[in-house]
Amino acid sequence: MKNQRYTYEEIAAALRASYGNATKAGRLIGCTDKTIRHYIRRYPALKQVRRQAWIARYNPPAGG
Repeated sequence: MKNQRYTYEEIAAALRASYGNATKAGRLIGCTDKTIRHYIRRYPALKQVRRQAWIARYNPPAGG
């Protein structure tokens, strides 16, 4: 098995910064969207991170 190049936290932060967009998240950390999706499959909690980021994009907090 290959060593992991990215940590869970790096992938999660990139997903949050890109509002759940795997292509943009990959560009932020220097990998492909396929790599991001691979990590999402490997770490099921990242699926929830991605969903929450997407929701935040379309439902910004009130009072900003």
